[in-house]
Amino acid sequence: MAQLFDQMITVQIISLTEKGYGEGEWDGRTVRVLGALPGETVTAVLFRKTKGVWYGRAEEVIEVSPHRTEAIEDHYQSCSPWQILALEEECRIKQDHIQSYFAKEGVNLETPEIVPSANTFRYRNKLEFSFYVDEAGELQLAFNKRGSKKGKSPVEGCVLAPEVMNEAVRGLRDILRKQNVPKYALKTLQVRYSFTEQSVILMLFITNPEYISTEQEYLAHLPDEVAGVHLFYSDSRSPASTFTEHLMSESAWDLEEDLGDVRVLYPAHGFFQVNPSAFKQALNDIRSYISRVDAQSVLDLYAGVGALSVPLAVDGFSVTGVEIFPEAKTYAEANARKNGVAFTDFREEKAEVAVKEILEGQDVLLLDPPRSGLHPKILKRIREYEPPYIVYLSCNPKTQAKDIAAMPENYEITFTRAYNFYPHTPHVEHLVCLERR
Repeated sequence: MAQLFDQMITVQIISLTEKGYGEGEWDGRTVRVLGALPGETVTAVLFRKTKGVWYGRAEEVIEVSPHRTEAIEDHYQSCSPWQILALEEECRIKQDHIQSYFAKEGVNLETPEIVPSANTFRYRNKLEFSFYVDEAGELQLAFNKRGSKKGKSPVEGCVLAPEVMNEAVRGLRDILRKQNVPKYALKTLQVRYSFTEQSVILMLFITNPEYISTEQEYLAHLPDEVAGVHLFYSDSRSPASTFTEHLMSESAWDLEEDLGDVRVLYPAHGFFQVNPSAFKQALNDIRSYISRVDAQSVLDLYAGVGALSVPLAVDGFSVTGVEIFPEAKTYAEANARKNGVAFTDFREEKAEVAVKEILEGQDVLLLDPPRSGLHPKILKRIREYEPPYIVYLSCNPKTQAKDIAAMPENYEITFTRAYNFYPHTPHVEHLVCLERR
């Protein structure tokens, strides 16, 4: 079958996968195609086969979906592959995906309402760029090319980010050009933004410090909105941008974001929701739900810097937080003080370790785990203790459905809502609230 690579085929697309590929069948084989929508017939070039599934890239759309829109970026498949899909249809497909995940796990779930994002572009507060050298030998910013292990798409920025973020990364790129920094000495450039403060922090990860000046004053040559620049050595043996050594810091390291009646501080390298405006909607629903039930105490696992638990403390609940991220306790407790409240307890350790000791006696278990979902030890402890209420916010409804299916049968779903945190992408946030019968 190796001869099928680079072959042009014609395929009718039936559905969209959770990763944004149009899926159809050709010659008895499942084919997933970038840049194709359900109801379309496309010609595609095959480029990969994985676990019996062929992957291709659409070359021509022969029959066009009524839901197709024009992408506004050439690199859209790298950052937001559903730019070609009308937002109303995008939300409907995300609803269908969520319901199918739960149905597959045997969990009865009504079609969840999906709350649209107030901003469909310029909503992200974090982006990561890699680097690329063009045919003229000039250093360019880039995104990884979707459907390619090492391919790059040169970019000047991204419409998902406020333009000031794009101006900042272009400014630092221009500085690197003037320094004649070779591409092989660079790893990635991360940019963070505060919508509240309208300020930017840049973090440059390098693999060879001898080519980068740590003495230069970068801020003087960047837009006024850039509040801080930081330089890190990242071990080249790791594909991820690791904080192996902090080489240089210039000015600010923290950002603040307004979440309504609460304001939170977080470090540039720490986790924070990428769409703060949409997150406020989910936060308000969580606060409203917990305020209606018979509860006084909340255990917040995966608490981060307290973006969920500090507002609950403001509402008068006794809150215990758990987060493994270094310095999480420092930031979370500072955020509590900033808002005139305090944690009952905060533990800087793994959630699956802490929950063994501190779940019993808690009224509400609040969960906002990573995409991988809950650790088996947490599910085991839930089955042992059965807290009266569980509030589970997830960036991956597929693992969320598996986790809820593994919970005791005497829990009833009493509230569910989805949020389009990530417009023009296949990703969606989902809230499920459960009550012990």
